[in-house]
Amino acid sequence: MPTLDWLHRAAAFSVADQVPYRLLETVSHHGSSGQSSQRNSTDNLFIHGDNLEALKALLPFYRGRIKCIFIDLPYNTQSAFAHYDDKLEHSQWLSMMLPRLELLRDLLSEDGSIWVTIDDNELHYLKVLMDEVFGRGNFVANVFWQKTHTRENRTDISAVHDHLIVVAKNREGWKEIRNMLHSSEEQLGRFTNPDDDPRGVWASLPAHAKAEKGRREAQFFTITTPSGRKIDPPPGRCWKPGRYPAPVLSRYAGRYQFAKHYFPVLAELKDGGEEFVCAQQIDKHPQVKHWVRNLDTAPCGFGLPTSRGRFYADFVAELADGRVALLEYKGAHLLNDPYEIEKSQVGALWAQTSGGRAVFGWLTKQQGGKDLQQQLDVVLA
Repeated sequence: MPTLDWLHRAAAFSVADQVPYRLLETVSHHGSSGQSSQRNSTDNLFIHGDNLEALKALLPFYRGRIKCIFIDLPYNTQSAFAHYDDKLEHSQWLSMMLPRLELLRDLLSEDGSIWVTIDDNELHYLKVLMDEVFGRGNFVANVFWQKTHTRENRTDISAVHDHLIVVAKNREGWKEIRNMLHSSEEQLGRFTNPDDDPRGVWASLPAHAKAEKGRREAQFFTITTPSGRKIDPPPGRCWKPGRYPAPVLSRYAGRYQFAKHYFPVLAELKDGGEEFVCAQQIDKHPQVKHWVRNLDTAPCGFGLPTSRGRFYADFVAELADGRVALLEYKGAHLLNDPYEIEKSQVGALWAQTSGGRAVFGWLTKQQGGKDLQQQLDVVLA
């Protein structure tokens, strides 16, 4: 990973540790009157003082507890303002930022994120510096925001935007809990339910997209409808990602016709293998409405977190009663493997916390005196 080098860089890395802990002195309370309001107001702090010392003072109380941090740092525009100097030599600016970013990182919770505004002057240096402090893999986005609606005629190119750098403490964890924007009334108005579908309102949208550079080969295939009609994407188009993401060379090419697989083709399956027999049993089971071969390479693949990354069970099924089933098949030689045991425990915990909306099955050829079909009957009951 690239790093920045500047004058006094080594010393800058020791600054955060050398800053003494200071006690925060309560000066006044603000807000509604009354003891109850004053007690609630202690959850919010307005600190006047050196920001480096203030961050260090917060560590004993808030280390690893802050979910979201926003900072509007000095842009180093080479201008002098009344309340602070924004005209630092570049290496001074980097030495100033480093210890503050380190303390802010320590304040963040594992699912927390930091949002930093900056302009073009120090943007790229800040990005590399934050990569070093937070880890390059935790960078989320550089959000452009329009700061003015008028042009500047006194310069060569008029810049009307600044930047908002978004970095997570742990991006994989943050992705799971981030707050999605609610759909607007206009967006919701596009969905209707003219056929009284029990699943609710829906919208008819094209299943194809522009076949531009970078599209996967797996997005070009022929769909055969139940009536036998064959459908290809229009010229210059391909099927959208997630419609069927299996790589062409890995698609099932056997003679068995799976009636309930959600996509017209499936992948990572060969006639006669143990997983093939498991897929047949799932396909024939009366409780199964649809199922898919779950792939870790698929945009729509479903995985559960483990100590070694995400675990993708072999099959995901929608049951006739609306529940979701996550099914993993294992050969007998793997049943006592510690990591396989961990995966089975993670799957069982996921099902237990679903509120009855999901089940998890750990299947093998023979288990507890039950064959594969009998195991499925127990899991899907």
